[in-house]
Amino acid sequence: MPKNVEKAFRKGLGELRRKDYAAAVAEIKAVLGINNRWSFTQYADGKLSLDVVVREQIAATFRKYGVRQPFGMA
Repeated sequence: MPKNVEKAFRKGLGELRRKDYAAAVAEIKAVLGINNRWSFTQYADGKLSLDVVVREQIAATFRKYGVRQPFGMA
């Protein structure tokens, strides 16, 4: 169970269209400054905290792909 469900963005990942998934994940990894799946999963599940600026950048990335409420667990 994730520590911070409100910080998790697993819900947004589930709402992405299949064709947009790889591009969105690449953009989010760039925002987070990471390059591996393990770290990405930790952030997506809310196990690692996001600061306010990064959270807003991730939300903007999801909005770009049509996801309005990305935070939470699906």
